[in-house]
Amino acid sequence: MKNYLILVLFIFGLMTSNAQDLTDKEYRLNVFELISGPALGLSYEKFWNSQSSYGVYTFINLNKESLRDENFEVAPYVRFYFKETEYLYGKSLFLELFTSFVSGEAYTIDDILFYDDDYSYPSNYDENKFNRLALGAMVGKKWVNKSNVTFETGIGVGRYLSGSVGSGNTAYPRLHLSIGKQF
Repeated sequence: MKNYLILVLFIFGLMTSNAQDLTDKEYRLNVFELISGPALGLSYEKFWNSQSSYGVYTFINLNKESLRDENFEVAPYVRFYFKETEYLYGKSLFLELFTSFVSGEAYTIDDILFYDDDYSYPSNYDENKFNRLALGAMVGKKWVNKSNVTFETGIGVGRYLSGSVGSGNTAYPRLHLSIGKQF
């Protein structure tokens, strides 16, 4: 897992070093997932104009015993910004529409572990690997300072298009509390 993290950070550094003269790109780190997971949530956003953009969000679960069954997620998205001025790219309320590819492992419990006097009856755990497709939407707010540092909050929901495995969830929440930089 450390190798994946180092590779992602290296690529992130290369992309930021080559994009110094442009101000229509943004890279973000989801701080909420980093603290609560721990998980790595990275976003790249490219602006078409000051009121719309497209990008990709990547999630890598760094904790096998996390509450989330997902180990990896790639979610391309499109955003529409609602603002009054044209001053900075993406400084306002937004609506995001996304599709995502999610893979992970879900665990189901067939028998619950229980104790009867001095003997414990074992549980049967079935490991289920899954790959799912989802569609969803998110609303949020972005702030940009004069140094092009961004802060973003957002809440949304995605619904799986493919079958349920493990916990049987057909929808999942999307929460963002991100810090980024526009280049």
